[in-house]
Amino acid sequence: MKKFLCIVVLLLTYSGVFSQEEYELQIFIDNALETHPSIEKAKNILALNENKIDLAKSQYLPNIQTNLGYRLIEPRSEITIPLPTVPLSAELYPLNNFDFNLEVNYDLYNFGRTKADVAIANLEQAFASNNESLIKQQISLEIVNLYYNLYFVQEARKVNQEQQELLHKTKKINALFYEQGEITNLDLLNTDAQLSQVMIQAETLENSLQVLKKQLELFTQKENINVSFFKTPFLSKPFIFNDSEIANNLEAKLSTINSDISKQQLDKAKRQAYPTILAQAKGGYKNGLLPDNKELRLNYTVGVGVQIPIFLGNRIEINKKIAQNNIDASFSNQAEVDLQVQTALFKTKENITQFFKKMELSEIKILQSEKAVEQAFLQYENGEITNLDLLRIEVQLANAKLQKIQFLLHYTLNIYAYKKIIGEQIQQLVDYE
Repeated sequence: MKKFLCIVVLLLTYSGVFSQEEYELQIFIDNALETHPSIEKAKNILALNENKIDLAKSQYLPNIQTNLGYRLIEPRSEITIPLPTVPLSAELYPLNNFDFNLEVNYDLYNFGRTKADVAIANLEQAFASNNESLIKQQISLEIVNLYYNLYFVQEARKVNQEQQELLHKTKKINALFYEQGEITNLDLLNTDAQLSQVMIQAETLENSLQVLKKQLELFTQKENINVSFFKTPFLSKPFIFNDSEIANNLEAKLSTINSDISKQQLDKAKRQAYPTILAQAKGGYKNGLLPDNKELRLNYTVGVGVQIPIFLGNRIEINKKIAQNNIDASFSNQAEVDLQVQTALFKTKENITQFFKKMELSEIKILQSEKAVEQAFLQYENGEITNLDLLRIEVQLANAKLQKIQFLLHYTLNIYAYKKIIGEQIQQLVDYE
C-alpha cells in the first residue's frame, strides 16, 4: 500500500512539473486576437461591406417583377353607330379589367452612377480591411506592453529580493557589532529604515504585478498566469531601421482611403444630374383588346426611354456641397495624421537609439559597481569602511542592475512601437534577440 501511494505521489509531482506552461509572447498575442470583441466587430463590418459591394453591383442586373391587376371601370363606355337598319352599339372597354404580366426594366446607361456606387463600396471595404489590421496592431501592441511590463516587474522583484537578503544579512552583522560596541543604535535604525524602504518597494511591485497580470488575463482569456514562466526576453541587439518608413502606416492609409471615398461621393453627386437611358419589356394576359375586349389575350410591349432630371429639390447641389466638405475635411485629417506619424516616428527612432546607448553604458556601470562591491568587502573586513559604506555600495549595484532592466524595457517597447508606425504586423520579434 505504501509503495502504491509513493507511485501516485511521484506521478502527481511529474504531471505538475510538465503541466507548467512556458509563456511565449506570441501565445498571448494570438490568444488576444482570437478572443477580443473588437476583432469580431471588425470582421462583421468586413462582411457588411462585402454585401454592400454586391448590392452596388446588383444595379448592373435587370429588375424583373410580376404584376397582377384588376380594375372596375364605371360608368360603362359605349359608342353607338347609327346604321340604316339597326344601330350598332360597341363597348370601348370592359367593365371588369384584368392584367397579368411579367415586367423587365433595365438601365442601359446611367452615365457612371452605378460605377461610382461600386467604387465607393470597394473603398469602404478597403477601409474596413485596413481598420481591422490597425485594430489587430493596437491589441497586439497592448499585449506587448503588458507582457514586458510584467517581465520588468518580475525582474525588478528579483533585484528587490536581493536587496532584502542583503539588508537582512547586514542587519545580523550590525547586531553583532552593536553588542561589541562598534556601532551605535543610530546605525541600527539606518539599516532598518533602508530595509523598510525596500519592503515598501516590494509591496508596490507586487501590486503592479497583480494589476498587470489581471489585465493580461482579461485580454487573452487565460487564467492563473504565472509570470515566472515568461520565456520571451527583452530585445538587446542593435536594431536596423526600415527605409520604407511610413509608406505602410495604417493610420495614413485609412486617411487616404477616406479622402478617396469623399472624392467618389462628389463624382456620384455630379452624375445625379445626368439622364438615364432605360429599356422595358412587358408581356402577359389582359382583356380590353379588340375585337373581343372581354377575352383574356396574350400581349407584350417593348420599348426604350430616357429619364431626364429637371428639378430634384436642390438635392444634387446639396449633395455636391456635402461631398466637397468631406473632401476638405479629409485633406485636413491627412495633414494631421501625417504630422502625428512623423512626430511619433522621430520620437521612437530617437528613443531606440538613446536607450541602446544607455544599455551599453549601464553594462559598464554594473561592471564598475561589481568591482566596487568586491573592493568594499575587502575594505570592510580590514576595518577601513563601515557597514553603512558597504551597504551604500551594494545598493548602488542593485540599482545599476534595475536601471539596465528599465533601459531594456524601454528599448524593447520602442522597437515594437516603431514596427506599428511603419505598418508592420505586431508579432514576437526573434531576429534581434
